[in-house]
Amino acid sequence: MPGKVAGIFTKPYSLSSFRRKLSFQPRIVSGFLVRTFTRMNSSLQKQYDHLQGDFLSLISELDKLNAVKLETPPAPGKWSVTQVMFHLNQAESLSVLYVSKKKLGAAQLGKTGINASLRLLVARIAFYLPVKFNAPNVLGEMPAQVFYPEIKKNWTETRQRLHELLNSLKDEELRKPLFKQPTFGRWNIFQMLGFMQTHFNRHRKQIDRNIST
Repeated sequence: MPGKVAGIFTKPYSLSSFRRKLSFQPRIVSGFLVRTFTRMNSSLQKQYDHLQGDFLSLISELDKLNAVKLETPPAPGKWSVTQVMFHLNQAESLSVLYVSKKKLGAAQLGKTGINASLRLLVARIAFYLPVKFNAPNVLGEMPAQVFYPEIKKNWTETRQRLHELLNSLKDEELRKPLFKQPTFGRWNIFQMLGFMQTHFNRHRKQIDRNIST
C-alpha cells in the first residue's frame, strides 16, 4: 500500500526544486509548501525501472553520435532517429495526459478483465511482426525536422511526468481501465506500461537500423 506522510515547511521552498525529486509531490496550502511522500507499487516500480533503464541506455548511446546524423532521415519517406523519438514521446506524453484526467473518475470504474489481457497479447504479437503500422491520428503530424537536444529534453520531461503519475496512483486504481490505446482499446496501468515497453522495443530496433546505415 502506498504510504503518505505530509509535512509543512515555513520557509519559502521552491516548487521547482521539489519537482526534481520525484518521490514526492508538492502543493500549496495556506501559503505553505506541503510535501506528500509516496511510494510506487513495487510491481509497477519494476516495470517502470525496466522501461526507464532502456530509455537511459538509448540516450547514452545516442549522445555519442553526431546530432546531424540523428536528425537526418536514412531515405526519402523514412523517419530520422529524432523523428522516431518524437513519435515515442508523443505517444507517452498523451498517455500521461489521458490517465491524469481519467483517474479523476477512477472510483466509478471496474477492474479490467481477461479481454484486456488478450488484447495486450495481440498487440505484443502484432508489434513483434515486421508489419508497418500507421501512427494513430491523435498523435498529430510528424515535423519535417526534429532537433536532438530538444527532443531529448522533451522526452526526459515526459518520463519524469510519467514517474510522478505512477507515484500518485493508489493500489486500488492500478487494475482499472485508466488508459486507452487508439487501436487496441482500454487497459489498466500495468498493461499500459507493458504496451509502452513493447512500443519502445519495436522502435528501438528501428533506431538501431537507422544508426547502422
